[in-house]
Amino acid sequence: MSFFENQEPEKISYTSVMRSSATFPFVMPMVTLPISPGIQLMDAGLSDNYRGKITSEYINALDDWIKKNTSGVIIVQLHDTQKILANEKSKTVSLFNKFTLPFGNMYSNFPRTQDFNQDQIFKKLEHNLEYLLDVISFNQRQDSKDKISLSWHLTKQEKVQIKKAFDSPANQNALKKLILLLE
Repeated sequence: MSFFENQEPEKISYTSVMRSSATFPFVMPMVTLPISPGIQLMDAGLSDNYRGKITSEYINALDDWIKKNTSGVIIVQLHDTQKILANEKSKTVSLFNKFTLPFGNMYSNFPRTQDFNQDQIFKKLEHNLEYLLDVISFNQRQDSKDKISLSWHLTKQEKVQIKKAFDSPANQNALKKLILLLE
């Protein structure tokens, strides 16, 4: 609010704030902040795709209330992919690819880096809390052959894959754990 005090920040629409955080390249155009010089925003997922950092900050902000009123916190995650997919194989890297790989590697390893960072955030948070913290993950994509788009519209086939994924042993175990924690 103080950074944009000359732009009447109290009048900004909540949906405009949400939209400015959703600037996925090639899907939605970047948003320019109303300052001089303008700053272009990128998707918030670049820094915290699974929102682990903001979840951690929120839990820390409510720490006293949580201690007083609950027995702990359950974080339910819905992922579009697992950390390691069925049928996933390592690839041999040629000498040529070693020069070009850093660019493609950044893109292909982005989800794994985000997973690693989020695991780190939650381990640190759990260590500092005086109550239980449980993280339950459900994964839509089970197999490396499955393709689920990042579109806002899921195809009929993608919906079937997601429903099928929910019946996977890993997701059923996550559901059982969640039910036990809620009892």
